[in-house]
Amino acid sequence: DLVILESEIQDRMKSNIQPLVSYYPSKSTAAPREKAFNDLINLKLLTAAAEDMGLVITDKELEAQVEQILVHNQWDKEGLEKYLIESGSDMYSYKSEMRNQMLVMRFQGHKLMPAIKITERAVKSHYLKKIGSSADALLWNMKTIFIKNGTQNSQLLKKQKKLFIEECYQKIKEGMSFTDAAKVYSDLPQHGTVSYKLSDLSEEIRENVKTLEVAKFSKIITTSGGYYIFYLESKEVGKDSEFEMHKDQYYQDLRNIELKRLFEQWLKEEAVYVRVDIVKG
Repeated sequence: DLVILESEIQDRMKSNIQPLVSYYPSKSTAAPREKAFNDLINLKLLTAAAEDMGLVITDKELEAQVEQILVHNQWDKEGLEKYLIESGSDMYSYKSEMRNQMLVMRFQGHKLMPAIKITERAVKSHYLKKIGSSADALLWNMKTIFIKNGTQNSQLLKKQKKLFIEECYQKIKEGMSFTDAAKVYSDLPQHGTVSYKLSDLSEEIRENVKTLEVAKFSKIITTSGGYYIFYLESKEVGKDSEFEMHKDQYYQDLRNIELKRLFEQWLKEEAVYVRVDIVKG
């Protein structure tokens, strides 16, 4: 069983700092009391688990961390104490919360981090979700069927070409493979996959393919030169893109997302086995 003092809840409600552990399962819009209550439950669950694992934060480690923060922020100890007092806190409370944060990080490092496996493919997928259909960052790997227009002086030939592309489109809808349709109908000599950036395509083509899903084919696209149908095989991040420049940051973003998921899953599983009592005091 867990015992939480009413005074602990009140102290957490007065604080404007980040949660000691996590507000889970409270939403960000939850009432302050609910968030404070769940944060305290999660702290006690984690502290008990860390103790079972033999994880501790020594005074020496704590003092070293505080010193590192002072150096990083170009503060001295007196300046920090003055800031804490002005913020309604004190050095004892500050160090106590710092110790808790360090314990959370150590627990996550020992318990959860070994289970996180982030692949290059997962990082790219995360990046694609963030940027959507950026014309400059992605390569669209597509197959193409192209049928030339007839000459300007031959309306009959133009009509025949239009009927030809419509027949091709219908065959694909009925199940004919795009590659086979290209071999039968396309005026292009090659029927393989070509990589494009959306920004490299003409506006009329770009507007028709930019919302195309992978493994789907476009509608008939009419241009001054003829008729197109595109099949999107895949999207990938270009080698010289913004992704390559900031890949490590996207990896870290994805790792933090997975860490948060695993941590909340662990908290949920642990909470099943405890009863919480609120005691005045």
